[in-house]
Amino acid sequence: MRATAAKRIAAETGYPSPPVARSLSHFFRSHSEATLATMLRETFGSAEALDSFERTLIARALSAARGNVAEAARRLATDRANLYRRMRRLGLEPPRNVAG
Repeated sequence: MRATAAKRIAAETGYPSPPVARSLSHFFRSHSEATLATMLRETFGSAEALDSFERTLIARALSAARGNVAEAARRLATDRANLYRRMRRLGLEPPRNVAG
């Protein structure tokens, strides 16, 4: 996770503060994805709690981006395809474009 993405997430969620976000950014870059997933599941207590947290982050990013998935992905420091995969895994419907 890039430091700017960590700051954006902190601003959108209200937690953590920017110095903590920088530390988290370094932490995420220095650990494998499998290690991080294990640590997060242990921290949240269950896969369901972690999924709920991830759903909330994605929903907030989509709301801030006014439904623009590409912009939400940028805010979450991931790519659009990965965000769609996560949304599908978490049972989130992609926003529908309303012509108007």
